[in-house]
Amino acid sequence: MERILQAAILVLLAVIIVLALYVAYLLIRRNMFTRERYAFAALWGNSTAFVAVLVSVMAPEPIWQSAMNIFAELSALSYRSPPATASDKILAVVLYCIFNYSTWQLFRHWPGARSERQEEQDQRQERPSLIREGIYETARLVSRRPSAPLAKGHRYKGVSRISPPTESLAWRERARELAELLRQDLRYEESNNWHADHSMWVGQHRHTGSLIGVWCVEEFHDALQAETRVMYLKALAGSGGTCELMILAQDKCSGSLTIDGVNVNTFTEQEALDKIVDFTDYFRHIAGRVENECLPDSDLTIDDVYVPSQVRLGPSRKDAVVAEDLVSYLEEWHDESGQRQLAVLGTYGQGKSTSMMVFARDAVRRIKAGERVRIPIFIELRGKSPATLTSLELLAHWTSLYGIDPRAMLILLKSGRLTIILDGFDEMAESGTAEARVAHFTSLWQLCYPRAKIVFTGRPHFLLDDAEIKAALGVGEPDGSGAYCEAIHLAPFDRARVISSLRNVTEATKEGILALADRSGRFQDIVTRPSLLYAVTRIWNLPEVQSHHDNLNSAGILSLFIKHSYRRQSEKQRDQRSFMAMTEAERAYFMLGVAAYMAHNGESNQITKAELETVVGRLYQNIPNSLPAETLALPGDTPRASLKERMSDDGDALEKIITNVRTYGILESDPSRQGTYRFGHKSFFEVLFSQYLKECLFAPTAKMTGAIKLSTGAAFSDYVNVPFSLKMTYELTASVGFNTKDEIDEYFYKGNLNQIVMARFFCKMRDLTAAISRINDTLRPRATRHSQPNTPADNHLYITSVGGIFSRVLAAIITAYPAEVKAIFWHDLRRQIEANPVCQPNPP
Repeated sequence: MERILQAAILVLLAVIIVLALYVAYLLIRRNMFTRERYAFAALWGNSTAFVAVLVSVMAPEPIWQSAMNIFAELSALSYRSPPATASDKILAVVLYCIFNYSTWQLFRHWPGARSERQEEQDQRQERPSLIREGIYETARLVSRRPSAPLAKGHRYKGVSRISPPTESLAWRERARELAELLRQDLRYEESNNWHADHSMWVGQHRHTGSLIGVWCVEEFHDALQAETRVMYLKALAGSGGTCELMILAQDKCSGSLTIDGVNVNTFTEQEALDKIVDFTDYFRHIAGRVENECLPDSDLTIDDVYVPSQVRLGPSRKDAVVAEDLVSYLEEWHDESGQRQLAVLGTYGQGKSTSMMVFARDAVRRIKAGERVRIPIFIELRGKSPATLTSLELLAHWTSLYGIDPRAMLILLKSGRLTIILDGFDEMAESGTAEARVAHFTSLWQLCYPRAKIVFTGRPHFLLDDAEIKAALGVGEPDGSGAYCEAIHLAPFDRARVISSLRNVTEATKEGILALADRSGRFQDIVTRPSLLYAVTRIWNLPEVQSHHDNLNSAGILSLFIKHSYRRQSEKQRDQRSFMAMTEAERAYFMLGVAAYMAHNGESNQITKAELETVVGRLYQNIPNSLPAETLALPGDTPRASLKERMSDDGDALEKIITNVRTYGILESDPSRQGTYRFGHKSFFEVLFSQYLKECLFAPTAKMTGAIKLSTGAAFSDYVNVPFSLKMTYELTASVGFNTKDEIDEYFYKGNLNQIVMARFFCKMRDLTAAISRINDTLRPRATRHSQPNTPADNHLYITSVGGIFSRVLAAIITAYPAEVKAIFWHDLRRQIEANPVCQPNPP
């Protein structure tokens, strides 16, 4: 009898696991499955879970403990779980109630495909029943009847194809737009100023009231016809009135002339397109960023260190090589016809943005040399939320930096004159869920007019999997139906490229870096990333580096580089005899605080001027007096009074501190948006926040940690907002000097498991509740939606209440079964960290 009971328990658990996996599969492939299929899985999942809970309540021990006892018996282990307590039984009932409620809510707001049967029920306003739908689907599957057809407009089409906007304006409409951009003083008082008999628009000069005619023709070579239009304009102007004529021809056009004292200016469409935008300031800016702006903490420019990367079809070394030179490959693509778009993918530090700037600079050189090539428009997506913008608004963010009319840019884009470089899609704002990310890309694809060219750059891990990459970036094979996108990956540097990039460093530094790379595979992984290689060259001769070659990793190198930058800035201020000179520890405190503020508010390496002033003010207000003696002070700092004591008699103390942080830290103006600042590289932001996470884990009661948390509200759980930050925290832990991986694990996870688990849990809860809220808002009747919209406060209360219930249950599980939970999450996190080749700690 006992054996039969054990077998029944195992079968019950197996059924629960299978049904749970099936429900997860339905959610992942929800565009393929209807609510009826989900009801089938949910009904039997709930029924099986009910039986499991009933067994747990009635039996001497919960079902999970029974399973552990069976496993121990089969494995010949001497383990026997203690008898079930009342709290165990209550926990089982609570978990079932939560599970039951969640499955019902998901059924009620099913986000997947809709069947015609469901639409008919909705039209009849029938209340949805999970039990009825589950039984119906079970009967259908048993009888092998065909499933209900999908509702019209909800049929699954696989990976979404790019749907570029179409341009259907007649020539006369395009001519009107061109005329308005050529003549800023031209205005139309009425909506209809088209004089069809003469194929001419008639407007007025803004200041003089003089009539301006815009004659739209395919070709112009007949002065007699022009004379007819001049006479018509004179008649409209009346005696004493003045007028002028502009001729816009699609193709051929003779030169300007004067007819009966009236100026007649002639333009072909191509000539007009050449004149509507002055790119002089933009061209100068792009050239300056590559040729004149110095890299952080250096006199070198991008031109001095840049080496083109190799291009592959995938991220692996086994993937086919597409080209040996990325910039040359982009130039060939730039000049070709067709609707092939590009996505340049690479992990952090591989030089994606730098390569795009060099490509844009080279294209500008060709344009200045008289070549007829597309104009590269370098648009940084950092901190932007494209999902809420139209194509004109997307361009307006860029044109505002150079005083250009966004309407003119849109016309040039439609005419095939531009190549749009959308740099850093992984730094877009409000991109925490798959739906939000795809919505951003859907908006960005508005720029893909039939004659446009677009290149995206970003980290591929920003997108969840291959399916999301294909859906968001439109990656696919050409099928003759329109635009498509090809994904290419930047390969790490080989030895020759590393040597070329080191052409402007001393021979001793070059030989030392190459020698260490030859004998250390981990260090080789670091220097094959262009941005990290540059950081290595700047800190190579520091004692900290020379004495710890074997412990170097990417986060450690970036951390040392940032500290080196702090020291250089402090030395400069000391040389200038500035009484406002900050110590390295004080500068590090403010930079950590700014990074923590960005992470807490979901920003992606961007902060506005007002936000910077606010957070620096709070950090100054809460700065500990003992800060110089804490862990971030570097060797060489001389003891001195605290910052508050040094500034106590200065009435402008806060303003001077803000200026100092903005000027002498590692922040810089963000060229993608006026009035904002960023760290020089996104990796700086990530490693700074990781330093703060490390302090939260290992020194939560330290004065500096408390001051930053009080000033910014940042907590350890905010690591879910910053990709790779947990891995970088692990690397910073590994760089302390442990001997084995087990020692690192013990130090990293000991006492911190609950924080890590709960933070990951709240991340999932946030995404789930936000998705449910959006689904609920979408499915509500339109009238109700407008009369009672969801507010941020409502959503926050919903997330807080649901998250509070789940968090209490999760906390109870962790408390009751710490060893089991630790084993699960410990190994799961280790697998994630070890999946990144640059995050390998010291080998045993």
